[in-house]
Amino acid sequence: RSRLAEAELNLATARSRPAWIVSGGMRRIEETDDWALVGGVTVPLRLSNRNQGRIGETRATLAQVEASEIADRVRIETELFVLFQELNHNIELAAALESEVEPRLGTALDDTLRAFELGRSSYLELRAVQTELLEVAYEILDAQANAYRLSIEIERLTGESLTAMPINE
Repeated sequence: RSRLAEAELNLATARSRPAWIVSGGMRRIEETDDWALVGGVTVPLRLSNRNQGRIGETRATLAQVEASEIADRVRIETELFVLFQELNHNIELAAALESEVEPRLGTALDDTLRAFELGRSSYLELRAVQTELLEVAYEILDAQANAYRLSIEIERLTGESLTAMPINE
């Protein structure tokens, strides 16, 4: 878009310069029955710029196009920043759940299962720990799926593979 606006500005500037007019031809003189070769050059005086309005309009259009391109770039960079933050959050969430919460719930399930087998724990308590462990597993899968979806969106916007980009910096 900016190339088109620049070309229009160049055209308007070129049209603002007055053109020289060269004319010529043959003329017959009736009285003497002669023919004469007649030529002329018209050189306009440059007292004012004839195309000032069009040049101003084109400059304004060019500035608007450049501002629009800058705004689009800032919007895309902001969107990429937000996507990267969400991606990092989902990656860290999945890692934290896998390394900290899931092992503790696994240990709690083992302890509750032993207590249930010894008659010290009820089936409801065993079922509650199993449910919590399943919910954490679903949260891990959800965070991983969101991270995958976000990485696809980032790759779509940038046109580059995320394996070539540093993520956790």
